[in-house]
Amino acid sequence: MKSKLLLFGAAVCNQFVAAIDFYVSLNGSDNNTGTLAATAVQTLPKAQQIVCKQIASAITKNVTVYISLGTYTLSVLFTLIADDSRKNGFIVRSLVEHVISF
Repeated sequence: MKSKLLLFGAAVCNQFVAAIDFYVSLNGSDNNTGTLAATAVQTLPKAQQIVCKQIASAITKNVTVYISLGTYTLSVLFTLIADDSRKNGFIVRSLVEHVISF
């Protein structure tokens, strides 16, 4: 099964510290908080919105976005900028459960 999605601006870090975790799943809901696998959000834009809100606050840990297996269809252009990926030396990274194809 091929997954089609735009990789969620991953940054690689050699040293892993405690992280704030968010979850995206096709079985999720954009009304959820996304803070647990059981309360995953459904779309990548919603995850981006939650992460940006977290980054805008006093971020004190790395942020990890777990993207579940699936085909994520985007109805509009999904753009990530530098501000989506780091603040105060902390990074935002994503972990995808499947190979990504475009």
